[in-house]
Amino acid sequence: MLLWHLGYHRLGSDEQARNRGRILLRIVIDASSEEEDRQVKSKWVLTLEYAIAKGVRGTAFKNFLKKNGGVDGCARKMAQLRREGNVGRERRKQRNPRA
Repeated sequence: MLLWHLGYHRLGSDEQARNRGRILLRIVIDASSEEEDRQVKSKWVLTLEYAIAKGVRGTAFKNFLKKNGGVDGCARKMAQLRREGNVGRERRKQRNPRA
């Protein structure tokens, strides 16, 4: 919900907008976590980015994590989406499920 208020959903689908979104996610994680390990923080960024790409909101996030193998599973799936270049396509599917 915080990311929604930060305007993450309005960043568009181009690469520059996605990079700005990642920076916003990283800022939130850095500000709210005592974790020092950069790799752990990166996994959380990927996890949140994956949840956003799949249209997960609010209380559904906890179940989404369980269903997708936790933080590690979500991070792997988001990394795969990035490699395949399907990040924007996933967001469009969430906005228009019939497409």
